[in-house]
Amino acid sequence: MQNLPQYPLFQKAGIDKMLGHNNRHWKMPDKKKIIYVVPTLGLGGTESQLFLLVVGLKDKFNITVCSLYSLGPIAKKIEEAGAKVVCLNLTSIWDIRFVVRFLKLLLRERFQLIHTFLFDAIIWAVPVAKMAGVPCVISSRRNLDDWMKFHHLILQRLVNCFTSYVTVNSERVRKFVLQKERLPDWKVITIYNGLDIDKFQNRFTEQQIVEKRKELKIEKNEFVICNVASFKISKGHKYLLEALKIVKQRVANNDIKLILVGSGPLQKGLHRKAKRLALGENVLFLGSRNDISEILSIADISVFTSIREGLSSAILESMAMNKPVVATDVGGNAEVILHNENGLIVPPKNLQRIAEAILTLYRDRNARLNMGNKASAYVKNRFKIEDMVEANLNLYKKVFL
Repeated sequence: MQNLPQYPLFQKAGIDKMLGHNNRHWKMPDKKKIIYVVPTLGLGGTESQLFLLVVGLKDKFNITVCSLYSLGPIAKKIEEAGAKVVCLNLTSIWDIRFVVRFLKLLLRERFQLIHTFLFDAIIWAVPVAKMAGVPCVISSRRNLDDWMKFHHLILQRLVNCFTSYVTVNSERVRKFVLQKERLPDWKVITIYNGLDIDKFQNRFTEQQIVEKRKELKIEKNEFVICNVASFKISKGHKYLLEALKIVKQRVANNDIKLILVGSGPLQKGLHRKAKRLALGENVLFLGSRNDISEILSIADISVFTSIREGLSSAILESMAMNKPVVATDVGGNAEVILHNENGLIVPPKNLQRIAEAILTLYRDRNARLNMGNKASAYVKNRFKIEDMVEANLNLYKKVFL
C-alpha cells in the first residue's frame, strides 16, 4: 500500500509531532477516508441528500461527517448507517476555534478527500484542509446564492483556488456559479438530487387516507394544499399565505386547507400573519414531521413559493407521490416541473399568478390527476438515488486517480 502525501507545512511547525503522528509508519487504509463538512445536521434538503449519499457509499469508503455548529435528527440516521459523526460546536461563522479543532481532526484521521456543503463550511474547511495536505477537495453549491455580497464572492473565489471540483444540483445553479464565481467550465459538475423512491410510492389505501385526514381534523371534501419547507425567508412562505388569501376570496366554499410542514426562525411570525389574513382556520402548522409521505397522501396539490432555491427535494417527493406541483421559477424548479405538463411554474413573489395556478388545479380534478401521474413518472425515471450516488462516486474516482 502506498504512503499518503507528506504534510510539510505542519511537520516544520512541529504540529504533526505534537499530535503523535509518524508519517513514515502510516499506511493507506483499506478504504479511502472521506470527510463531509456541513453547517448543521438538522432536517433539511442538503442534510437529507448527504444522508442518502453516505448510505450509498458507506461500503466503499470510510466516512466521517463533520457538523460545524450542531447535530440533529440526520446525525443519528448517519450514525445508524455506519458512518462517524463529529460536531465542532462552533458559535458562529467567525468562531476562529474552528481552525484548531478542524486541523486536529484532519491531522489525526488523515482523510484522502474532503467534500464541503454550503457557504459556512466551504470558506472555513476548504483552505484548512488544503493547508493540512488533504489531497482531494470538493465543494458543493446547493442554492442560487444571490444573497451574497461582494465580500462573500471574493471569499468564495479565493477558496476556489484550493478546490478540485465544485458540484451543483441543477443547471441553473451551475450557470450562476460559473458567472458569479468565474470558474472554468470543466470545474463545475451538475449532480441532481436523488430521491428515495421506495419511501414515496403512492401506496396508501383509501382507508389510510381517511384516517390521516381524521387525525389532522381535515374534512373529507376539503381541498388540501401541502408545503414542506423550513421557515426561512428563502422559502417564501409569506407569499404563499398572501396568495391563499386571494384564493379564499375567489372560491364559493371555504373548503381549502393549507398544511405547512417544517420549523424555523419565521414560524411564530407566520402564525401571526395567518391570523392577520383571517386564515386561521385554513392553515395547519404541523412542525417538523417524520410522516411526510403520509401527509402527502392526503394532499391534492403541493405549492412552493421560494424566492431562492437550488433543487428542492420536497418538490421531488411531492411529484413522486403523484401530486401536481405549483412552484416558483427559481433555481432548478423548471428543470423538474414542465409547465402545464407535470405541474405549473409561476413567477416568484407574484401573488396573482400563484393564486391563479392554485385555482386552476382546484377547479380541474382531471388536470390534477393527469399532471400528478406525469409528475410521478418523470421524477422516478430521472432522479434515482443510485444515479446521484454513482455520479459522486465517479467524480471521487476521477480525483483519486
